[in-house]
Amino acid sequence: MAHFTEKLSLLKAPMEAVEFLAELALALREYRYGDIRDLTNRIDPFGFNLSQIKKTLSIMRRKRRFADMERTAGIFIASGQNDPVIRRAPSRPIFWTGRTAAAITVGRE
Repeated sequence: MAHFTEKLSLLKAPMEAVEFLAELALALREYRYGDIRDLTNRIDPFGFNLSQIKKTLSIMRRKRRFADMERTAGIFIASGQNDPVIRRAPSRPIFWTGRTAAAITVGRE
């Protein structure tokens, strides 16, 4: 069922940054962690400025949503965002979860 829901979310219109940030904050506040993947599937990464990207990753980090943070950073990196904060974001959750060697390897790439 989750696989079907994920595919269905891909058919929805992309979200603008302001709308995404509001929905993300609400989902996290209401402990709707399953909705985060649906929201990130709807990101238009080209519509986010650096400040909005940092805020997105920060919100996820504060709520310890490391897998979501890693996946979201990957979306922004794939769209051509090259800021060091974004590039380092995928390695931080690896480090925080105790996989130091893996974090160092990712950080070097």
